[in-house]
Amino acid sequence: MIKSAKTFASRFWKDESGATMIEYSVLIALITAAVVGTITLVGTDILARWTGLSGILTANPTPTP
Repeated sequence: MIKSAKTFASRFWKDESGATMIEYSVLIALITAAVVGTITLVGTDILARWTGLSGILTANPTPTP
């Protein structure tokens, strides 16, 4: 019984298939967080620029011929 437990523990310790899946999951989570953060920052900047442009166009309408 103890020998089979040692064999099982040894095989379990050397098995890296689960570790690879966890590494890829963490990598995907980090990439996703970076993408969401970038979109949030860029989206806020674009919104501010559009709002400013809209204010300028509203304050200074082009004359109609």
